[in-house]
Amino acid sequence: MPRIRTISELSGAIKGRRTELGMSQADLAAAAGVSRRWIGQLEAGKSSVELGLTLRVLDVLRLAISIDGLEPESVSDELDELMAQYHRG
Repeated sequence: MPRIRTISELSGAIKGRRTELGMSQADLAAAAGVSRRWIGQLEAGKSSVELGLTLRVLDVLRLAISIDGLEPESVSDELDELMAQYHRG
């Protein structure tokens, strides 16, 4: 399974798995207890979708999230880049 670091990568993985399983958005919505519209928003990468509902959808699709620690240098580099963007802002 690829490493997922963005909302769009997560939404793509969810849509890909749903399609792989032959499920429609309505099928997945019914199985997860959410609306079809909400599934559409999740698959579109809308950042305001609730994490708890997203975890429920992942469970239906038999997908899991794991959290890996980043190397300290990577974290520092990412923070430096974010700060630079903020100051250019």
